[in-house]
Amino acid sequence: MPIRRRTLRIAALAVAAVTLLGLAGLAPRPAAADLSVPVPSSKTFTIAGRGWGHGRGMSQYGALAAAQTGETWREILSFYYSGTQLAPVSNSTITVGLLGNVGNTARLAGRSGLTATDGAGQTVSLPTTSSGAAILAWRIVANTSSSNGNAVDLQLQTSSGTSTYKSSTSGHWQISASDGNLTVLPSSGTSGTQVIGALIGDRSGSSMIPVLSTSLENYVRQVVPWESPGNWPVDALAAQAVAARSYGEWYREHPRTSQYDICDTTSCQVFGGISGESTNSAQAVSLTAHIAIKFQGAVVRSEFGSSNGGAIAGSTLPQQAKLDVFERSTPWWLNTWQTTVSASTLQSIWPSVGTVTSLTVTSRDGNGMWGGRVTGMRLTGTNGSVTFSGYTFQYYLGLRSTYFNVIRTPAEQLQDFTGDGYGDLVSISGQGTLQVSPGTPAGRFLDPHTISTSTAWGGYSQVLVVPSINGDHWADIVWMTSSGAFYDANSVIYGLNTTDLVTSTGMSDYRNCTGLADVRGNGTSSILCIRRSDNALVRFDSDGAGNISSTVHVITPSGWNGASYNYMFGSGDVTGDGRSDLLVRDSSGNILAWQGNGSGGFTSSVKLFSGFQGYRDLTSPGDMNADGLSDIVARTSTGATSLFLSTGPMTYAAPVPLATSVDHLLP
Repeated sequence: MPIRRRTLRIAALAVAAVTLLGLAGLAPRPAAADLSVPVPSSKTFTIAGRGWGHGRGMSQYGALAAAQTGETWREILSFYYSGTQLAPVSNSTITVGLLGNVGNTARLAGRSGLTATDGAGQTVSLPTTSSGAAILAWRIVANTSSSNGNAVDLQLQTSSGTSTYKSSTSGHWQISASDGNLTVLPSSGTSGTQVIGALIGDRSGSSMIPVLSTSLENYVRQVVPWESPGNWPVDALAAQAVAARSYGEWYREHPRTSQYDICDTTSCQVFGGISGESTNSAQAVSLTAHIAIKFQGAVVRSEFGSSNGGAIAGSTLPQQAKLDVFERSTPWWLNTWQTTVSASTLQSIWPSVGTVTSLTVTSRDGNGMWGGRVTGMRLTGTNGSVTFSGYTFQYYLGLRSTYFNVIRTPAEQLQDFTGDGYGDLVSISGQGTLQVSPGTPAGRFLDPHTISTSTAWGGYSQVLVVPSINGDHWADIVWMTSSGAFYDANSVIYGLNTTDLVTSTGMSDYRNCTGLADVRGNGTSSILCIRRSDNALVRFDSDGAGNISSTVHVITPSGWNGASYNYMFGSGDVTGDGRSDLLVRDSSGNILAWQGNGSGGFTSSVKLFSGFQGYRDLTSPGDMNADGLSDIVARTSTGATSLFLSTGPMTYAAPVPLATSVDHLLP
C-alpha cells in the first residue's frame, strides 16, 4: 500500500478573521494550576512545546510569514512592537565584544594599510614584513611580566615566530585598516571573521578583551544576515534590521560592560561579520537606514526571537501579549516540538525528592495554549518535593522554550483545530461547507467560522477530525469519497493546507471511521474503522510527520460486536489510565468505551451511557474542563447540542445545553 510524504506550504491568512472571532487578545485559562502528572508506566514524561526562545517582541519566522503574505516591514514592526513609533537615530560608534567569534584573544590577519594607536600618543603604520618574512598576524597581549598593570604589547607573527613590535602602558591598542576591513582571528590559525571596523585589545587583569569599534549602520549590516537568513524577503529582513538597530542602540546607550557596549552572541544578538551580507540584507539595511523603534522618545530594547509558537509573550514594551497570526501560519515543524524526560533524569537533577512520583506545572503566565508559558513547577517524590521556575526546568533539560505542557493523557493533545490549546468542534453546514466552532477557556464554544467554502463536504461518504497527522498538535481533516478515495489535509489557522491523496481506492470497504491519538503509545495518530465485510475493527496509522499508511491492521478485540455498532468516536482517555479509549454506540443506544492497551489495540469495554439512540452526532473535543479526561458533545437530529463534562473516570455531569448552532458534527 502506498505511503507518501506531505508537501506543505505557508498559507496566506487575514488578521481580520481572528479579530472577528474575538481572538485578537489572548483569553487566559482559569488561574488554577495544572493537574499533577504521575509518573507514567514507561517512567518517562512527554513534554509538548511551542516556540524557540523567549517569545518576546518579534518572531523572526512570523516576520517571514508576514512578508510572504504581503505585509511591509513597517506593518510587521507595527504588529510586533505595537504602541511604539519609528524614529531616526544617529550613526554613532558602537563597540562589540568579540568573545563569541574569537575567544579571549585580540588577533587579526596581517595586511597592508593597517594603523595602530594606543590612545596615549603612539600611532604607527604597521608593516607587512619583518626581517624579510611576511607578517601573518598581529596580536595584542597583556604584558604580565611588567609591574605596570596596564602594560600591553603589540606583537607580530611570522612563520618564524612571534615578537613584540611596540609596547604601551595605556591598557589597550587599537588597529584599523585604511578601507575599514579586517579579518579577526582566533588564538591560532589564519581562518577568521571578516569585519568592518577597528579591533581594540583592551586589557582586563591578565587577559585581553577583543572589541570591535564600528558605526551603528555597519554594525547592523553585520548582524542582519546572521539573525535572519540573507535570502529571506527584503521586508522580513528590513523589519529585522530596524529591530537589530534599536537593540544595538539601546545597548550603546546602556553598555553591557565597561569594555564594550554589546556582545556578539545570542546573549545579545548574533554578530557574524560582513561575510554573511547578501543582496537582500544589504538592501534591507539601506532601506531602513537610521530608523529605530522608540517609545515616548526613548529607544526601545527591541527583543526578538526565532519563534514564539503562535503567542507573543508579555514584555516591557507597551504592547499586550497577543496571538501571533503570522507565526501561526508557518509550517508546523518551525514552531512545535516534543521531547521526553525520564523520571530518573529528574531525580538525578533534584535528588532530594527521592524516587520521583509526579511532575506538576504550578503556574503559567496566562498567555496562549495550555494557559501560557510555564512560570512555576513542582517535582514530587517519596522524600518530599521541590519547586522551581519554568526557566530552571528549561535550562536543565535544554528545552527550546518555557511554552510547554507536560502531557498527562492523550486527551490533552487532541482536537484543537485552531491551535489555541482548547478543544474545538468541527462541523459541516447545511450548505456543505466546513466550519469550526472554537473552544473557550470556559468550556464553551464560539459561533461557527467557515474554514472551507467548498460545498462538496456534505457529499463525502465520511469526514472526520483526526488528531495531528504531522506532529504539530493541531487536529487535521480526513475524508473519503463515495468512490473509495482517501484524502487528508493539515489545518492552519482557520483553514486547510494542501490536500493529499493517501489511496485512490478501497476505502468504501470501511464504515464509521474516527481518528484517535496515541493508540500505539508512540504519540502518533491512527484512524480506526469498522470493516463492512466482517465488522472487524481495523487501524490505519500516521507516522507523525505528515504521512498516513493505507496498510490495514486488524485489531479486533475479544468481545467486539461490530455488527451492532453504528457510531464510533473518541478523543483520548475516559477511563483514567492515561491511554486513548475508543467510544462506540450500539444499536440499543448504549455508549461503550473500549479501553486502549497502549500498544495499538483494545482490551475490554465499559458502559458509559444508555439512551443515546436519539443523538445524530457524537464527538469529543478533548479535555474541556482540565481534569485530564475527555468530554463529549452530542447533537440531536433537531439541532439541540449538549456538552457532557467528565467528573472522573467514566463518570459525567448532567448535560449542559450549548448555544452553538451546527448542522453536522464530525466525529
